[in-house]
Amino acid sequence: ELLKQAGQGLQRSTKSVEADPTYQQQLADGQPPLTKVGHSVIESLHSLGVALSGLSQMLGKDVLDSLQEIERSMKKECSAQFTELEDLDEEEKSSSEAVAACLQRKDAAALQVQVALKKAEKGSGTWWRKSPANFEEAAAVQTQAVKELAAKMDQVAAIQERRRNARHAFKEYLLEEVDQKCVSKLRETMARLHLSF
Repeated sequence: ELLKQAGQGLQRSTKSVEADPTYQQQLADGQPPLTKVGHSVIESLHSLGVALSGLSQMLGKDVLDSLQEIERSMKKECSAQFTELEDLDEEEKSSSEAVAACLQRKDAAALQVQVALKKAEKGSGTWWRKSPANFEEAAAVQTQAVKELAAKMDQVAAIQERRRNARHAFKEYLLEEVDQKCVSKLRETMARLHLSF
């Protein structure tokens, strides 16, 4: 943008000088002698303004095109990693919901054990010697619920670790790839600009 503004400013300035009737008269008369030198400088500045404006357009287009190409390429190359991360997020959500359900079943089983224990205490003073079948059943259900809860929590922890590792690997890949692609594209752009001038 600065190149464009500089180029346009030079062009405006040189046109206003050339449009001055006194300057045009002096140039036609060849008086004073520095007028012709000044005219050459003004023409050079005008040409420089045109060149700066052209360079601005070329740079803007080439750099923008290169950046858009990098973006398209990265989206295409990263789609598998995006999908993997989305799948891991969904898997974690599903497993976390399963943990919540297991926790509810464990709490319900613990309540059944307490109820069965109270019934056994009321039925006979020595409940530990003579366990009723419903107490043993409730204890077995609670034990199974605790085991299931522990397994689900381990599953969630493993998914979270895989997701952290996948995100870290993806971040490293992006940093490396984006750096390499940007450097490569900027070199190509500079080579094209070098050939243009």
